[in-house]
Amino acid sequence: MKRYGPEYWDKHGLYRAPIGFILCLVLLIRPYILWLFTAASMRADLNLMGIFYQQKSQFFIALGLASVSLIIFLMYLLRKPNAAQWPRFIWPYTRWILIANVLADLAWLSWQAKTSYYQFSIGLALQGVLLLWALLYLAKSRYLTIYFNEWPQVEEEKPE
Repeated sequence: MKRYGPEYWDKHGLYRAPIGFILCLVLLIRPYILWLFTAASMRADLNLMGIFYQQKSQFFIALGLASVSLIIFLMYLLRKPNAAQWPRFIWPYTRWILIANVLADLAWLSWQAKTSYYQFSIGLALQGVLLLWALLYLAKSRYLTIYFNEWPQVEEEKPE
């Protein structure tokens, strides 16, 4: 296994998150990001939700699928010294959880394509290509293996 040196470490001495991992998380939590953009836009005539989701039930299913990745995103934010230690037990399995989440998202995307009678949609096609990229990245990245095997330890205070 290839070892990665100090150039891959952050200021706490931990491995830095790869940009591909962050992009995968952004891709998987896209319904929540869309929800935030919709809530932030105060224009009543702009229907961002209607562009991406024809029915409310589709949006709620997408939120349910993205909730798994949202939890992993919160664990990623907690990954620093003196943070909570409960994610430490889940963190080594994060790659497989994300792969399962991508597969579920691909299944949901193919079901959406089926309900539209496989009529070409640039949005569905783009999401499919990006999800396949994320699946390939999560399955093949060697750096993620090392990144997911490390969780920061609690630093003990030194008495003076």
